Amino acid sequence: MGLFDKNEPVFLKEGSSAREELAALESLRTSLPPQAQQQIDDEIRVVKAGIAGEDRVLFELKHSHMDMVVLQDLFLEHDDLTAQIDFMVLTRRRYFVIECKNLYGNIEVDSHGNFIRHLGGAKREGIYSPVTQNRRHLELLHAIRHDNHGAAFNFFADQTFDDQYRSLVVLANPKTVLDDRFAPKEVKDQIVRADRLIATIEETNRQQGLGHSKLSLSDVREAGEWLLGLNKPN
Repeated sequence: MGLFDKNEPVFLKEGSSAREELAALESLRTSLPPQAQQQIDDEIRVVKAGIAGEDRVLFELKHSHMDMVVLQDLFLEHDDLTAQIDFMVLTRRRYFVIECKNLYGNIEVDSHGNFIRHLGGAKREGIYSPVTQNRRHLELLHAIRHDNHGAAFNFFADQTFDDQYRSLVVLANPKTVLDDRFAPKEVKDQIVRADRLIATIEETNRQQGLGHSKLSLSDVREAGEWLLGLNKPN
């Protein structure tokens, strides 16, 4: 049987360092005084929420029935810069850099692309934009790829990078209400709920673009193994 005989995703890297972080926090908690334990408890809740969100995305990918290569929790370094990518999904049409957010509260994205969390009543707080975070991941990937290939490859690859590599921010909490009515289109297009992830990947792959072509299955596997080779212990 071949790599994609059943139209199923292939996981070259599965599992997250968050589970190790959770175990370390739980172990640390028992040795701390009560006031410090409260701080650790808050951190434990955050880590558990992140794990739950990644598990929801993992479920959608595993049940996608699509030819794809998946790498979870990819940690990259380049020129003193780092990126921790929640999921890298490689398909025969495009590569998707996925940032998973299991956010509590309702989320508003305003006309400037700012993310605002509503916590009930009039309480609001700004949060760091996951779209900006993912853009930096893409910039680092571009720099790594550029430095690992020759001038002829880079000339063409630089022209097609923005079409081939796509950013998706997945809101994994099913209870979160998203208000992006006034968000810029380029921001709105990157935000998707977990239950719409696979449909969004399929819709994006149907789009025509610069240098758009269907890769071979071996090319997809090779790209995934190249990225896996770049992964660093975190």
